[in-house]
Amino acid sequence: MPGCIAGLTLLPEGGEVVSVKPSGMSDYCNTFRIEVRLPDGSVQVFFEKEGSGEQGPGLVESAFTSESAAYEFIPEHVPRPVALGT
Repeated sequence: MPGCIAGLTLLPEGGEVVSVKPSGMSDYCNTFRIEVRLPDGSVQVFFEKEGSGEQGPGLVESAFTSESAAYEFIPEHVPRPVALGT
């Protein structure tokens, strides 16, 4: 399970978490796929990354910054970064 459960408070209001599963999509941090059922019945997918060790926070911050920049220019190819936390 993700270590930063507080991040779940950033999910859409009225949404219900359907599943949280490891996604294994990163070599440098733990990633989780979070499926949320929205009030209208649709399902939206979110991802959480968490770093560990001395370099973990910096790696996650760098990933957030680069993914935010990529989303600004090619939003159809990059999931929208929601927040950076600790």
